[in-house]
Amino acid sequence: MTTCPVHIHALNQSFAEKKVLDQLHLDIPAGSVTGLLGRNGAGKSTLLECLLGLRDFQSGSIQLFGEELNCLSSESKAKIGYVPQTTEIFGWLNARQLFAYFRSMYPRWNQENYVTQ
Repeated sequence: MTTCPVHIHALNQSFAEKKVLDQLHLDIPAGSVTGLLGRNGAGKSTLLECLLGLRDFQSGSIQLFGEELNCLSSESKAKIGYVPQTTEIFGWLNARQLFAYFRSMYPRWNQENYVTQ
């Protein structure tokens, strides 16, 4: 049996009284293409932010590449790419902090390509 790269079990996230993710169960098999469709406020961005570890969720679990989200190895982190529609999520970081954030995800980060003076 092959482990799915993305395994979500009973994921819950609410904002105030509004349930955005309610007992979400989802397995995305290797090699598949998955789209998230829904109206504004349906939870698409919230789900992606939870999957990337950018947003805490209230309950449930997420495994990526067979590893718990909060214990991802450098090798697993290096397999993940994300291009946000807007950059609001990183607006609080200066350039040096942003590079440090991304460098932590890439075990083969080439520091010589980036000037940090």
